[in-house]
Amino acid sequence: MNSRQFAKIAKRVGFWALIAVIMVYAVFPFYYAVITSLKPSSDLFRVELWPSNWNLDNYAQIFSQSSFVRAIFNSIIVAFSVVFIALLLGITASYALGRVRFRGRSTVLLVILGVSMFPQVAVLSGLFEVIRALNLYNNPAGLILSYTIFTLP
Repeated sequence: MNSRQFAKIAKRVGFWALIAVIMVYAVFPFYYAVITSLKPSSDLFRVELWPSNWNLDNYAQIFSQSSFVRAIFNSIIVAFSVVFIALLLGITASYALGRVRFRGRSTVLLVILGVSMFPQVAVLSGLFEVIRALNLYNNPAGLILSYTIFTLP
């Protein structure tokens, strides 16, 4: 084996070793969260990479609470609504702005670009006032409106 082949193999091995390290770094927190959720409450603060006794009581307890199931259901409804509305508005607006020639088209594109440069935090106080004025506070429709506003550019 000459030095060129050795360098090529070493480069490939180094690349895959780097990928493996990055994957472990990215996946380990999720693994540790799942392993910790399977521990009993008494073993919660003991650090083990592989717990000695598995326990599904935590999952049984959380799924037996009706408030958790209702919260998951509400989250699914809000998520699907936001995705549907954002896709509907985004696809129609992008088609109109990309294909249809009309007066003021470049102005609309520049306004969209300018608005997307604002940090989202700058919009929060105004958005809160709009949600309060529309009486959507503490309501799933308020969440859907605010998430849709932050999803679209």
